[in-house]
Amino acid sequence: MSYAIVYDSRTGNTEALARAVAAALPSEGRLAFGRVAAVDRAAVAQAPRVYAGFWTHRGDSRHELADGL
Repeated sequence: MSYAIVYDSRTGNTEALARAVAAALPSEGRLAFGRVAAVDRAAVAQAPRVYAGFWTHRGDSRHELADGL
């Protein structure tokens, strides 16, 4: 199973959750992990499964995450 984990975290809570998900999944097959602004977008594009975490602002994700994937 190949996958990527991408997150946007303002206070650190979403980052902690992303790290917990990464710890629960096998490291082999992980194509990308990190903040949406810093992650390798080509690797994310090749992942058949993407776990995306984000904080909400008025019920929606920030544009960087929506536009970045």
